[in-house]
Amino acid sequence: MSHQSTMQTMFMSKPATQDLLRQLRHAGHEIKRIDTTGYEVYHPATGARIFSAMIGHRGYLIRYSTELMG
Repeated sequence: MSHQSTMQTMFMSKPATQDLLRQLRHAGHEIKRIDTTGYEVYHPATGARIFSAMIGHRGYLIRYSTELMG
């Protein structure tokens, strides 16, 4: 049986999202840029998506694993 993490959604400003992406890179995660639509981060061991940021009008729509953010 595979473990599924709970995902949450929120809106985040561009500066806050960029800061979070820097923190994820610093923690060793690989950030994947998705053309002009945003960013994704996958769990290195399972390959499951643990973070995504979709560019919006005034910031980013963030979807993240609750395990990632604690």
